[in-house]
Amino acid sequence: ARSAASLSGAAGNRYLGDAAGAKADSGAHGKRFQDVSDALAGLGIAGEQAKHLWGVVGAVVHAGNLAFKPKGEELVIADNRPLHTLVKQLGLEAVQAEEALVTRKIKVGAEVIAKPNTEAEAESVRDALAKALFSAAFDWLPRPLNKAPPR
Repeated sequence: ARSAASLSGAAGNRYLGDAAGAKADSGAHGKRFQDVSDALAGLGIAGEQAKHLWGVVGAVVHAGNLAFKPKGEELVIADNRPLHTLVKQLGLEAVQAEEALVTRKIKVGAEVIAKPNTEAEAESVRDALAKALFSAAFDWLPRPLNKAPPR
């Protein structure tokens, strides 16, 4: 399950409470991860369903690791590794995902132009993406539980 989320530990993960890169207790995180996986399996969420759920959760975590930096007049992703993991988890294209994070479309008359986001705007887009993914996962979660036979 942990490999489905592409998670190796909590160190360096902004959304897991370690944005400053402080040493995290990866053993405790690993134990909690296993406890949640076991609980999900006990509720009937295992196999491919669990793999997909952990993939979305992993995408959320990796979204939190996206940082931005200016490059000339544009803004780019500082380290592409979290982006590539995120898009792999979600089945997206890296170029389009980066463009969606670092630019916004503005309609001027009949023309649509791309305008670079500021770093703060890109961080807001990143956080909104993570919140939307997390929300979608928890909107989905009751469906398989409601379909499960009574115990």
